Amino acid sequence: MAVSVDLSFFKPSQLFFRTPQFSFAAIQQVLIKESTNRPPPRRKKPQNLPLPTNRGIFTGDLTFYSPGPGYGSCGYQNTSTESICAVSHLVFDAASTSSNSNNNPLCGKMIRITRYDATVGGNRSVDVEVVDRCVGCKATDLDLSLSMFTSLADESQGRVVGSWAWLD
Repeated sequence: MAVSVDLSFFKPSQLFFRTPQFSFAAIQQVLIKESTNRPPPRRKKPQNLPLPTNRGIFTGDLTFYSPGPGYGSCGYQNTSTESICAVSHLVFDAASTSSNSNNNPLCGKMIRITRYDATVGGNRSVDVEVVDRCVGCKATDLDLSLSMFTSLADESQGRVVGSWAWLD
């Protein structure tokens, strides 16, 4: 990263670096002056995240994972045969009310996922409980247990598009 530095406020005699101490002091003055002249960093605009307060229907990628052994972000031990999912880290973190992820208000919330299945000529739906956080998911993506994914699509597909909404 190149930094442009305005040295015009120094006298020409000050720009001749005779000793390492003076050199350091001059550089330090320049850096302090430049850092105070910078505009504040731009903050990212808040995203319209699919939180439970947003009563819409969301469309995103559906993938599957194998929970455990161990605990998910909500502190539950689950298996791949349960009706569970992980929501995007963007959504999970936005809903967080404390540093303890086990206390996240999304933990235990229910979601209904629907996907059109051409083999049956209609929609298939499953209801899943939020038990984890998906680091690789975009805001509207969900990571499902294998049994829930295979209720909606063939395992060999690995990633499919589906629609979902929060349940009360």
